[in-house]
Amino acid sequence: MPTFDVNLLAVLIASLAYFGLGALWYGPLFGQKWTAAMGLNPDDMMSAKQNYAITFVAILVLAFLLAGHVKGAADMSQSLLTAFWLWLGFVATSGTINAVWDTRGWSVFGINQGFHLVGMLISALILALWK
Repeated sequence: MPTFDVNLLAVLIASLAYFGLGALWYGPLFGQKWTAAMGLNPDDMMSAKQNYAITFVAILVLAFLLAGHVKGAADMSQSLLTAFWLWLGFVATSGTINAVWDTRGWSVFGINQGFHLVGMLISALILALWK
């Protein structure tokens, strides 16, 4: 059972790391492929500032809830496993449901799900180290 008496500074740092990963993931790593698959113009990305704010708030909520689950983990590997199972059970499955109806193809799904998996694992590491 998760506990939500968590280190809020650790949650903030984990959220910033997850969000920062997004800058790399959707920038130099997979940005061109993702924007093309989404049918977006890269210039449009910079003008969507409210989307960045909403994304950060969503990541903050995710990191807070992840912290509640990781807090009970016995060690680092259990923290990572917890993050993986939460990603698989909630993030990847809901993403799959969206992807089967999405006309943009599976590359968007792969890029997005890879981002969330790595982001959750990085966040779990930070949260586990900074209980």
